[in-house]
Amino acid sequence: MINSHDQAIRRFTSDAKRLLKDNVIDILIYGSVARGEAKKESDIDVIVIVKRNAFKMQMRLAALSFDILLETGEYIS
Repeated sequence: MINSHDQAIRRFTSDAKRLLKDNVIDILIYGSVARGEAKKESDIDVIVIVKRNAFKMQMRLAALSFDILLETGEYIS
């Protein structure tokens, strides 16, 4: 069974790559979810490595995280 953390991660990864296009170098998950120690209420810790640091990209990712929170109840930080 796919848990909601996995679903939220897949959605975030897919949408982040679509929004930021060729600027994404890698997307890393860390913390309790990555270690397999997450509880239902755990947040999802994510690092998005991009080619250039731009405020506009940060705002797009923040908006995406908020959309996923509203849709799935999963908090991506």
